[in-house]
Amino acid sequence: MTFRPAIITESNNNTFPIYEPHIATGVQRLHEEGLLGKGVKIAIIDTGVDYNHPILGPQGFGPGHKVIGGYDLVGDDYTGLNTPIPDTNPMDCAAHGTHVAGIIGANPGSGPYGIVGTAPSASLLAYRVFGCKGSASDDVLIDALLMAHDGKIQGTILKLYLNSFPAKADVMNLSLGEANGWNASPSAVVVSRLAKKGYVMVISAGNSGSVGPWYSSSPASGIDVITVASTDSTTVYYQRANVSTGYGPIVYTGFESLPVNGSWPIYAISNVTTITNDACNPLPDSTPDLSPYVVIIRRGACAFTQKLANAAAKGMRVALVYNNGGSFQGFAAGNYTAALISEQDGAYLVSQFVAGNNITISFPQGSAQPTPFPQGGLISTFSSYGPNYDLYLKPSIAAPGGGILSSIPSGKYAIYSGTSMAAPYISGSAALVLEAHGVSRDTGKTIRRLFEATASHLGSTHDETAPYETLIRQGSGLVQVYNAIRYNTIVDRPEILLNDSVHFDHKYPIGFQNTGNTTLSYTIGHIPAGTATTFNTSLSLPISGAAPL
Repeated sequence: MTFRPAIITESNNNTFPIYEPHIATGVQRLHEEGLLGKGVKIAIIDTGVDYNHPILGPQGFGPGHKVIGGYDLVGDDYTGLNTPIPDTNPMDCAAHGTHVAGIIGANPGSGPYGIVGTAPSASLLAYRVFGCKGSASDDVLIDALLMAHDGKIQGTILKLYLNSFPAKADVMNLSLGEANGWNASPSAVVVSRLAKKGYVMVISAGNSGSVGPWYSSSPASGIDVITVASTDSTTVYYQRANVSTGYGPIVYTGFESLPVNGSWPIYAISNVTTITNDACNPLPDSTPDLSPYVVIIRRGACAFTQKLANAAAKGMRVALVYNNGGSFQGFAAGNYTAALISEQDGAYLVSQFVAGNNITISFPQGSAQPTPFPQGGLISTFSSYGPNYDLYLKPSIAAPGGGILSSIPSGKYAIYSGTSMAAPYISGSAALVLEAHGVSRDTGKTIRRLFEATASHLGSTHDETAPYETLIRQGSGLVQVYNAIRYNTIVDRPEILLNDSVHFDHKYPIGFQNTGNTTLSYTIGHIPAGTATTFNTSLSLPISGAAPL
């Protein structure tokens, strides 16, 4: 292909607002140079978008607005198990898609928290494939992909669709998936074909890091798609809880205070802090009515919502889950009133409970303030491992996804964690590349390779002597968007897939293209990453959980 020089389409602006998540990825520098994704159309295939949100202006739906078009393929009552009732209005009633939209398209200076999207001048298309609750089927997802491709849907759906401002997408964001490691699932086949045609297909890797290796998801398992892992944010938003003993205060994750008034006594589910499956099973009959207490539960061994459901069965109304040494990101309480606190604070509360001290906890109300998080910047513990079952490298690349503040419906804001938040970061980044090098299918075909070839390696810890994180968790590393656009070298094979089988080929030519005006010389080297142990030979079973390096 022939690259055009990177073009600045808007005037340089040294005073462009600084947004912390964009510094480590090079997006901040590009914004300051005027690259904002102008002229690029990004399809968000999700729960819809609240196109009236203040940071997604110009508010409204259709030409002349941030959300220039889209379609509701399912209706509010769709659950994935019933018949879709489509309409022309892709308004979001589940929040997820609006959060994704803010990560891509939030306008600088338009909200109270300084959020800036990765591509604030890009145009968005909202294709709604989820109802207010539930899942989505492959056939609905494929319909949305085809609409984003060319709008050619037959029958009554086409008649409705023509009233919903169709437009071909340049980038398609799919912050969704289910565990399926093969690239031959129906949706994976479709995204692979679209990627081959030059549509930039960006898909979340999955949130099953606790399961361990070989747990890729579909359609992220597709070929030539950009499968995105999550890194933890280097900024967190904490709230504070006061303890009657004067200890603390205890900080807990959350953008809004827990809606709890007054002072509450505590009840610890277990008297020791070494129980690995605390509240993972139904609580015993001897458990008292938990409704008057803040219930203290240890993290680990099962989903947060499973623990909270078992406690709620005994009357629990408020809970604090204390950490077990893992990431402080990724807490998901579902519909329960609960928050995540540190391991140390949890141990203190359990010790006070065991000692019989009648301490109470109160929750001052107010918005959280951003706090630097030195442990951030590494792969999130929830981010899924690859590779897929066909031995393709999954994930491809990593981006911020743990503890991300963005928009939700009705003009509100929330912190979500997941590879669902990392994928739109890459979608917006792809828009910057398209703006710089020209919006074309040829450019689209190169973006995954550009991102992989210019990414920065991530450590397994912040200890400089620790090995780099395994590639089946970080992919090529943290995206470096500035470098992807400004580098004058294109590597045609950023991945070497050995296919160590009867079809093994030990020869892998690698091509380098110099797109600059000066002669370059290259030095070939090797930087080792951690080797993940994926099989327990003594038990003849796959490794479960975090893979040892």
